[in-house]
Amino acid sequence: MTISNELLKFAPSGRIFQIEYAVKKKKGSICIGIKNNSFLIFLLYKSQNSSSESNESDIIFLDDKTGCLCNGLAIDVYEQIEEIKNIFFNYYSQYRSKIQTSYLSKLITFKNQYLTHYSFSRPRSTNLIIFNLDNELGGQLFKGDNTGSFILTNECSIGYKDIEIEYLLKKKKPESFQNIEKSVEKLLEVLITSIKDELVIENIRIFFTSGDKNVKKMESEKIRDIFRKIYKKNLSF
Repeated sequence: MTISNELLKFAPSGRIFQIEYAVKKKKGSICIGIKNNSFLIFLLYKSQNSSSESNESDIIFLDDKTGCLCNGLAIDVYEQIEEIKNIFFNYYSQYRSKIQTSYLSKLITFKNQYLTHYSFSRPRSTNLIIFNLDNELGGQLFKGDNTGSFILTNECSIGYKDIEIEYLLKKKKPESFQNIEKSVEKLLEVLITSIKDELVIENIRIFFTSGDKNVKKMESEKIRDIFRKIYKKNLSF
């Protein structure tokens, strides 16, 4: 089965509203991922523009180095995550080895497009980032695009203001992301610039992993300390 890049650009009669609804539900929250050869960092933010509790964002760990970030309509997020878990663990059960992240992303793409081709239902209202910290390859980020296929990237964002956030990330110099604390500082600067007065610190969650260590959640007080450091610089956002 080949990947169709035209699949989700046009819709059969009666599906236009469903697709617009699916796209709208993807914008209820923000997920940002960045990587270098030695670490991965993820920022999750519940947007104040998301008035519906049916919007959801989550980070799921398939093992200590592999997982995914997913946002969108809550029921679709749940179904998408369950499907990813099934693919991941069924592969290990059958072959007794861990599935490559690039191959996992392809299997998810094929499954999503198969369902859209033959079930004639709306595409899932989810955005997805798959990540892995490999001892040989370093950090890996795969972002799902609007056709359901995945691209390998160094920095990515899904959800609310994703295009603006990715643009701001790409403007940052590579040396801005040399260590975890400095990288988190730059991520928060991008978030402040993007959503400005909408920002609520309590809605931020940050996760990171480096070297041979498992994924950890950054403490809320540490996030606040970095915010104070940013504002002490009197940056003009």
